[in-house]
Amino acid sequence: LMVAITPKRYDLKVGSISPATITASKEVIDETATRQQQDAAAAAVDPTYIYKEDVSGLVMDDLNAILKQVSSVQQYGQAILDDNCGDDALARKQYKFTPEQIATAKEKLTYITLADYQVETILRASAEDVLEMSENMQAAVENSMNTTIREGYVSETIQYLQQIVGYKTDIDLLQNVVTPILRKVMQPNMLIDKTATEALREEARKTVEPVIYKQGQNIVREGERVSSY
Repeated sequence: LMVAITPKRYDLKVGSISPATITASKEVIDETATRQQQDAAAAAVDPTYIYKEDVSGLVMDDLNAILKQVSSVQQYGQAILDDNCGDDALARKQYKFTPEQIATAKEKLTYITLADYQVETILRASAEDVLEMSENMQAAVENSMNTTIREGYVSETIQYLQQIVGYKTDIDLLQNVVTPILRKVMQPNMLIDKTATEALREEARKTVEPVIYKQGQNIVREGERVSSY
C-alpha cells in the first residue's frame, strides 16, 4: 500500500534532461517563479526622493573654488610664456612647458586632480577664454542646481551642461577642463529615501500572487531540459 501511494521521486538537476513527464502530485507553490515575479514587481516601483537644500550651495562653492585655482594656473602659464616668448605668437604656440612647470601648476590645483595635458590646456589658455569659460559654467551650473537632479541621473545632467557651456567656450577648454570640473562638483539634490522606497517595494512584493502548480499539472515534460523555474 505504501508503495502504491508514495509519489515517485526523481534525481534531477538544473540543466539535465527529464526522463519522464512529471506532474504535480498535489498543489505546489513554484517558489522560484514566485520570487522572480515579486522581484519584478519591486523593481517596477519608482524610488522615493528627498530634496536636500544644502547641496546647491556646496556645489557652487566647490565650483567657484576650482575656477579660482584654474585662473591662477592660467596666469602662471601666461607669465611663463611672457618671460620666454614675449609677443612672438608662433613661439608662444610652440613653447614646451617643462615637467617642473607643469608640476608647479598642479600644486596650485588643490581641489581637483588633472592630467598633464589638461593642465597644459589651462597654461596656454588666454585670460579671456578662461573668464568666458568660468562665467558660462557658473551660470549653467547654478541654473541646473535650481532644478531637480535625481540621484542616479548626474551623468545626464553633466552631458546637458557640456552642451550648454560648449556654445561659448573654447573647444580645448571644454574637452580638457570643463568636463573634469563638472564631474568633480556636480551632485544630486534629490536623494533616494532608501527606507521609504524599500517599504513600498516590500508592499509590491506582497501583492504578487504565488505561482502555483495545480495537482496533475505538468511541471516538466519528458525530454525537456530542467530549469530552475
